[in-house]
This record gives sequence, structure tokens and C-alpha cells, in this order.
Amino acid sequence: MKRFPRRVPAQERSRERVARILDAAAHEFAERGVEASTIESIAERAKTSVGSIYQFFPNKLAIYEAIGEKYLEEVRALFAVLISDEAVAALARRRNSDEIPWRDIIGATIDSFANLHRTSVTFRAIWSNITYSRRFFDAGQAMNRELADRAEIVFGRLAKHVPSARRKLLATVTIETMSAMLLLSADKPRVQANALLNEAKVLVERYLEPYLDSH
Repeated sequence: MKRFPRRVPAQERSRERVARILDAAAHEFAERGVEASTIESIAERAKTSVGSIYQFFPNKLAIYEAIGEKYLEEVRALFAVLISDEAVAALARRRNSDEIPWRDIIGATIDSFANLHRTSVTFRAIWSNITYSRRFFDAGQAMNRELADRAEIVFGRLAKHVPSARRKLLATVTIETMSAMLLLSADKPRVQANALLNEAKVLVERYLEPYLDSH
């Protein structure tokens, strides 16, 4: 798929303007949809000129994909925090245990991403227009593979007895299952969403128990 080039701002003032444009566009896309939004409405919301937007983005697709890249960076950063040594140690202290509390990590990951999806206008802009860009869909799949690679490293510390190829498969199924359930719950009322996510935790825990609880 053709990727539309866009100018990367070098100066701080230009970077701030691009940030305003993307924030305004995210709100427009989340509230009205990409098709109904216009460059003019984005410019008005961003308190900038139409020409300023075209200076950095050739069209709405380029803006949408830039918002998608921003969302994927949010995902990458959040996941890195959740599986960091500091976060794992904090969860272990709550358990008063030296073992890696993998169930707590699963629960914290699902809860944290559910909260991101509820609060991030970037996510809402992307998810409510998910069919707009095949390139973003492909990038999302690549992100899941990246997260699975990171999860497999954690599994390697927990299940050294499990062959590497099997750990990779476990990590892939875990990430894809969590991702699917998070997206399924994203547009549901809070009570229904919480029920789905609680079941997702049980599902993933039961799937991993035979491997991560065996020594």
C-alpha cells in the first residue's frame, strides 16, 4: 500500500503545532469519523491554518496513520512499563514472594490497557475508523508480534523447562487473546466490558497454568 510522505518537523514550535494538529484530528475522527471530518474542521480545532496542516500532511489518510503511529507508541511504552523489573518487583512485594507473580502481571496488563482504551482519544480515533487504513492494521499486527517477543522473554524466566519454540507459541496466543478481548470490550458498557475482561483473565490464566506453574 502506498505510504503518503509527510514532512517531519525539526523545530520545537513546529513539533508543537503538529502535536496540536494530531490531537485536534484525533478528537474529530473519534467524534465524527474520518470521512465526515475535514481538513478545515481539524484546522479550526487546532487553532491553525489549513495551509499549516498541508505543510506537514498531504491528506487525511496521512493524518490518520500518524495518529495510528502515536497510538502504537503508547502501547509500546505502556507494555514496557508493565513488564519492567520495577513493576514485577512491586507486584512480588505485594505477594510477599520472590517468585514472578505472572497472574498479577496478566491482570495488571489487561486492566491497564482497558484503562488506556477508555481514556485515550488516540485509541478511539483509530478504533472507530479501523478499516480506514490497511497499513495501520498491518502495523498493529506487527506490534502484537513485537509484544509477543517481549512476553516470551518473561516466559523464559518462568518456564525454562518449556522449549523456546513452545514459549514463543504461548506468548503469541496470550498476546493475541488479550488483544482480541480488549478490543471486543472497548465499545461495550462498563459493566459488560468488565465482565468480559474478567473472563479474559481467567481464560489466559487457565491456558498458561500448566506451563508456568510447572517446575
